[in-house]
Amino acid sequence: MAKSILIVILLISVIAILAYYFLFISDDIEMARDWARMQSIYLRQFNESDSLRIVADSLLFALERLRVQLEALDEPGYYLVIDTRAKKFQLRKGNMIIREGPCGVGKGYHSAGSRSWNFETPKGERHITSKTVNPTWHRPEWYWQEQGRSVPSDFITFSPNMPESERREAYRILSGSEKELVRSVPGALGRYSLGLGDGYYIHYGRGLGRAVSHGCVRVGASDLEVIYNALEVGDPVFIY
Repeated sequence: MAKSILIVILLISVIAILAYYFLFISDDIEMARDWARMQSIYLRQFNESDSLRIVADSLLFALERLRVQLEALDEPGYYLVIDTRAKKFQLRKGNMIIREGPCGVGKGYHSAGSRSWNFETPKGERHITSKTVNPTWHRPEWYWQEQGRSVPSDFITFSPNMPESERREAYRILSGSEKELVRSVPGALGRYSLGLGDGYYIHYGRGLGRAVSHGCVRVGASDLEVIYNALEVGDPVFIY
């Protein structure tokens, strides 16, 4: 045990020195990125020991944050950074912070009865895959299953030809039980959404500053509008 702790302390010291070198002295960004990735892989072996789990998790998070910062150093345009621990976002352009604020992120593993799901927000570099005005939330089966209920066999639907305002009003006046029979919910995601691939989105939502979502990134309405107007399809999103 004492030997393992000593190894971790030495690793922390070496990592701190090398991190300082790569961030403030070296101009070799590619080497710095590779170094951060290798350290993350190497430290994962310590995560198998309960006694070192907290230390290893903290180191891995610090290394992932360093890796994201290194990846973003040569981005001249707009990009988004999501800190899943602090539950905050930063919209950046080059080295400038254009907008920052709280966000909601995935709540992690969740189970109901014999079923379980991983609702973590995926880490790493992603890119904006789509931009949608007035998106509709299509409720997945887990919406009902995680509440211990069966997926309805019949759904209430709205005509796709209805204006958005009418669809929202039609949904609003439904009773609580009737709303549970609507699979495609208008207005639930806010005015805009930005796709991140694999079913993950940036959209409006409650619970900002908390781990409450099913993997998507939730932001406030005014923040969402700024992000939507700044980012284009293909722009990077760094999540750590």
